[in-house]
Amino acid sequence: PPSGIGRKANAPFRVEAGPMALTVLGTQFNVYRQASQTVLTVVEGAVGVAAAEPNVPDNFDAAAPALTARSGDRIAIASSGDIVKGLEADVARVTAWTARKLIFDEQPLARVIDEFNRYNRTPLRIDDPDVAQQPITGVFNAHDTDVLTKFLRNQPSIRIEESPDVIRVKRADR
Repeated sequence: PPSGIGRKANAPFRVEAGPMALTVLGTQFNVYRQASQTVLTVVEGAVGVAAAEPNVPDNFDAAAPALTARSGDRIAIASSGDIVKGLEADVARVTAWTARKLIFDEQPLARVIDEFNRYNRTPLRIDDPDVAQQPITGVFNAHDTDVLTKFLRNQPSIRIEESPDVIRVKRADR
């Protein structure tokens, strides 16, 4: 499942997610960790953001926040440690996973499948790079691959092959 949403707390606590160290200051936030980056979206309140320091115990004096993210802010930190601020924060979309929903707006099918694979045991695999780039728009139940495969079967350029171990997404024969 996704990295998580922080809830309000009586005292600050520290969260480390990849290259990001967060000091939570009574807030609600979402952390989405990917291989290339970690994205913080602040739903409510404020979060101090600093570079994570490996092997540092939960000590608030160890890493002073480099910046403070406030309600509505979205910040990405690349695995290299580079910080990107000022990203558009769609809080409803970012937190939709808490209601088991995945929302996509013109996202490449490869990204859609990567998200579904985070929630389901039977993986989906794309066998064609052109199919992987096909844009997908929709709202799906994160735990219902049947709805996604039914949606994909209705796409004229896509063919689905299911086995007990994998669901293959292929280019439809012309």
